[in-house]
Amino acid sequence: VDPNQNGYLVGQTTSSNLQVAGSFPGAGGSSLNGVPPDAFIVKWGTATDLSLSSVPPIISPIGTVSAGNQVTVTYTVSNQGPDPATNITINGLVTQPATFNSASVASGTCSTPTGSTVVCELPTLQAGSTTTVNFVVTPMAEASYQVTATVSAANNTNTANSEIASFNAGGYTMQINPSSQTVVAGLPATYSVTVSPLPLFGAAVSLSCSALPTGATCNFTTKSLVLNGPQSTVLNITTTAQPVPVADSHSGRRLLYAMWLMVPGLALWGLGARSKRRRNRLLIWLALCVVFTLIFLLPACGHPTPQPTVSGTPSGTYPLTVTATSGTFTQSVPFTLTVTP
Repeated sequence: VDPNQNGYLVGQTTSSNLQVAGSFPGAGGSSLNGVPPDAFIVKWGTATDLSLSSVPPIISPIGTVSAGNQVTVTYTVSNQGPDPATNITINGLVTQPATFNSASVASGTCSTPTGSTVVCELPTLQAGSTTTVNFVVTPMAEASYQVTATVSAANNTNTANSEIASFNAGGYTMQINPSSQTVVAGLPATYSVTVSPLPLFGAAVSLSCSALPTGATCNFTTKSLVLNGPQSTVLNITTTAQPVPVADSHSGRRLLYAMWLMVPGLALWGLGARSKRRRNRLLIWLALCVVFTLIFLLPACGHPTPQPTVSGTPSGTYPLTVTATSGTFTQSVPFTLTVTP
């Protein structure tokens, strides 16, 4: 008995009409004469009838599925006998654009999907028994899809060994109104976002926005939508007021201090002019030099003025994006926000 459960019998015969399926080459190989006896080998093979169509494939979820979300297709493999099926292989194929996520088979193993295909193996399946194989795929766009399963075995006699499961995947579109808004920094901008199914979409859709300027945030009155028809929500973009510039008062105080220093210096100059005999002119000039030196050193001696922290939403025109996501399926719509002082 070989690994495929085929039995063998060897012997000799004197028959001249033994039925021969295939003769060996050489003299006497193509005819039997019984003298001397002829050798023979008999192979008793097993026969199975594997089928994928006895139970229709089951698609979950039922009806129109949602693009970007996983779909499970379950096939039933039956062995209608009369013998056990051995070395069973089940191949899976999904049409594009779709991703083959995973596969599993009861009492067997499946390979990691490669592109749009996968291979599962089952050691044996007794006559009159069934097993199930699950293919998990993700449609990537609104389209029609087919998932095909093909079964084979070393002793399978059924040539109709493929089964196709078909389904449609729905998508959605998105609109934003108005497409552009202009606001003063510190005030909000309001937009209306509408998401519509094409033609049906059962999974939840979440909304987000991107490319916001500094000091701006976005929020939706309803961030997650269930599309039992077109659904709308309000998008609010909040901005931050720009800081009001404040004049620096330190320079005025420095100027007053400088003038306060200059007054005694000028008085000393006048005093020196009227009292040449009392004062030494050299001392007067030295005093004036000290006064003017102090004036020039005032900026270095003063405390540095701290610069105001940059805050608020800067003025400008910003291209923004709203994205609707469900699983791996996304749709994006651009819009514009203009901020003025």
